[in-house]
Amino acid sequence: MHYFLSLPEKASAEPTLLFLGSHNFLRQIPTPPPRILHSHADTVEFLYFRDGKGVCTVGGKKYAVKKGDMVIYNANTLHLDNFGLVYFCGATNIQLSGFPPNVILAPDTSPVFHLDRRENTFHYLLAAMNEIAAANTYTARESCQLLFRSFFNQILCLIEAKHVLDRNPPINKHTSQTTGEKILDYVNQHILDRLSLQEVATHFKLSASYVSRIFKQTTGCTLSAYQTRGRIGHAQTLLLTTDMSLAEIAKNLGYATQGHFSRQFMEIVRIKPSSYRKQFGGRQVGKNISREHP
Repeated sequence: MHYFLSLPEKASAEPTLLFLGSHNFLRQIPTPPPRILHSHADTVEFLYFRDGKGVCTVGGKKYAVKKGDMVIYNANTLHLDNFGLVYFCGATNIQLSGFPPNVILAPDTSPVFHLDRRENTFHYLLAAMNEIAAANTYTARESCQLLFRSFFNQILCLIEAKHVLDRNPPINKHTSQTTGEKILDYVNQHILDRLSLQEVATHFKLSASYVSRIFKQTTGCTLSAYQTRGRIGHAQTLLLTTDMSLAEIAKNLGYATQGHFSRQFMEIVRIKPSSYRKQFGGRQVGKNISREHP
């Protein structure tokens, strides 16, 4: 289940929780629709693996992840993680010294952390936030925000203690970026901009035919197909964590019509966007709840 929280009416100087939830890919029957490669604008996401193991794709690189690991995604970082029993949450308004807004890991830092003895603490805080969000009393939103502050303080301690998997490099064979990886990074940074092959080629001072060939070798698909999947992945995020209408989402992603957006969503996710939201979408915490609510 996903839960999302509206931003406070008054601007806050503190990190602010936007969404949270859990998902059990181990026991989902029938198999849920695929979660496409996606990112979160202006939002840092934290993903805790309570059980299971697999491979996360983060910023075009692959990392081995297992039970008891925490994965941190900086804002606007494309990622994919369709396995295990996971708890997750996302927050904005995070500003650390020396980093851009909503970025807490340096570019060369592994996003995967071993929790070790800290695992019970993180599990307790995430489970408590989910339980409170599910109850959805009039104090739920405030309580979730307070618990998130404790969670985030523990994250900062985790980073400071250097529990990063320094010896767990990306699965990619080469540590230095190849031309294909540089092109992929650039495309990822502009995933919603509908870059043409010629625009990418001009940026790297290469021929369009060479960019087309090297991009397909790197990703296994064409630039156009990759960008389409990126837009649909972003649509999934909006469907799960906001109450934007389908028309608003289509416009936000640059589709000329809602119908065109819905058709592409169906082709890739194999379910209508309205059905996807109804079946997997989140509930807003604290919305229209009176103080008399039990």
